[in-house]
Order: sequence, then C-alpha cells, then structure tokens
Amino acid sequence: MPEIPASLTPFLAFGLDVAKALLLLAVGWIVASRLARYARDRAMQSRRVDPTLGVFIANLVRWVLLAALLIAVLQTFGFQVTSLVAILGAAALALGLALQGTLSHVAAGLMILLFRPYKLGDFVQVGSDMGTVTDINMFLTELTGIDGAKIYVPNGNALGTSITNHSVNPVRRCDLVFGIDYGDDMDLACRLIDEAVQADGRFLDDPAPP
Repeated sequence: MPEIPASLTPFLAFGLDVAKALLLLAVGWIVASRLARYARDRAMQSRRVDPTLGVFIANLVRWVLLAALLIAVLQTFGFQVTSLVAILGAAALALGLALQGTLSHVAAGLMILLFRPYKLGDFVQVGSDMGTVTDINMFLTELTGIDGAKIYVPNGNALGTSITNHSVNPVRRCDLVFGIDYGDDMDLACRLIDEAVQADGRFLDDPAPP
C-alpha cells in the first residue's frame, strides 16, 4: 500500500471532516423532517390539541433539531460551542433590536396560538379583511377571501385590531335586505318572503323567530 505524503495529510483530514459533516447534514435533515412530520401527525390525531398548534409544534421541533444539527456540524470542524453560543447570543441581541417590528409579529403569533381567537378553518373578519383562515405561522395569518383571493395579515396587526369570528357560535342572526318598487304590494312581498323563510330549514324559531 503506497504511503500518503505528509504534505497531503491535512487535506485528507479536512476532506474526511467535510464528508462526515455532509453525511451528518443529510441524515440530520431527514431525521428532523420525519420527527417534525410525526409530531404534526400526532398533534392532528389528538382531540385535545388544536390543528393550528400542531403545525406550530411541528415547525418548532424541526427548527430546534436543525439548530442542534448545525452545532454538531460545527463541532466536527473544531469550533468551540461556548464561543459559538456567545456569538449567537450577541448576534441575536443585535438582530432583535434591528427587527423589533418583525419580532412583535412573532410574539403576536404566539399569543394567537395561546388564546385562539381563531383557528384553521374559521371564517373571520380581521379589521377590514374577511376570509377563511388557511394558515397561521410565526409572522402571518393567511386568509382565503370570499372571492378566492389570498389575504396575508401580519400577526401584530391582527392582534391589535378587532377580530370577528363567524365560526365559533353555530347559531347566528342573518340580516337580509329586500327592495321593492313603490308601486308594488308591500303586504304581498312580506308574505312571499315569510313563506320562503318558513320553507327553508336553515331558519330557526329559537332563540327568536324570523
């Protein structure tokens, strides 16, 4: 077996470290994705966990595992974890000061998940925006409007304005306005409207008749 020249030994060692790091990244990425998917599926199957919270937990598990994976990869190249944590802490402080508005949306997203003024599938009005909640992430609440348009509401704005949730109470009053000509028979119009209402099973007599 030929002997490896001493001048190539550092390059060989570095190449092995790179290969080890790439292998660790590939395996860690797969494991993090599968664990996040498992956490999401378990949360979705549990009746005690809101689906919105399940998605958030899955994302949190994924990013925590990826952060741990990054630290493990850096250790492969000889980085000191304590120094890295100190650098990351200083960088996080500077980034937090620079992104105060963005971080307020993250805090608002956590408050929404905690107090749950709305959840996935609810039809809500947030300020002047109205639609069905299709996603709640750390920064934005995504609504699908009546016309099918996607509406993105920053969580900070959503928590700082009035929220009307039309999906919480199963029974709600519905105001319908009908217009007729001045020359039309108003009594006949009222009777026809009343007959149409009585024939529609969606109108209820309790808590009040139509």
